[in-house]
Amino acid sequence: MMYRDSQKGASLIVIFLIMTIMLAIVLSISVILSSQIKMISNMGNAVSSFYSAQTGLEEALYFEGKLAGTCKVCTICESADCDSCRYKDTAIGCEVDYSANFDERRYKVNMKLNAGIINITSKGDYKDTSRSINIQR
Repeated sequence: MMYRDSQKGASLIVIFLIMTIMLAIVLSISVILSSQIKMISNMGNAVSSFYSAQTGLEEALYFEGKLAGTCKVCTICESADCDSCRYKDTAIGCEVDYSANFDERRYKVNMKLNAGIINITSKGDYKDTSRSINIQR
């Protein structure tokens, strides 16, 4: 009878240990999944910021082609959706900076004309990510 009374709490301890192990497994899986969900969300933001940079680049190429020159971009950019257009003469060309917003996205474009070579850099921002594209022709 003495042996039987000493074993009464053993099954309760075993169940408690099993439940503790199961809780640890569930918590570790939830931590892993939450970090993966955050990473997937940031990848979507990166794609969106890349597309906004691409939009700025395509707009800069359109302005440059329409006006047949980089140095005149501010004349058409002010009437378009540009926030601010800044023009500066350099020794062998010019430099133009402008930016624009659309749907919570922002792009900033820098166009440089140096000795007939056009260098366009467009940086797109969305939430906490940013991507940049640069072309030269």
